[in-house]
Amino acid sequence: MLWDRPFVEEWVRRMRALGLERGVASESDDVHAAVIERYRSLADSDVQKLREHFRVDYWIVPKSRASSFAVVFADDRHQVLALGSR
Repeated sequence: MLWDRPFVEEWVRRMRALGLERGVASESDDVHAAVIERYRSLADSDVQKLREHFRVDYWIVPKSRASSFAVVFADDRHQVLALGSR
């Protein structure tokens, strides 16, 4: 995998914020699957906690996902939620 070395530390910080440690998986497909699974399992409260550490203005989720955040855009499969409003 190619890395932008200055970004590695930030990437690790973000993965830890999601609850994923570096050793979560050894194969790239396993890491990708773990990140996707964790992202899909985030609740509104988890995203609110992430906002305390990172600038997160919008959250893209499946259209079927219920949320207390306001929907600002939706298509047949996804919706974009504005995290600044509930």
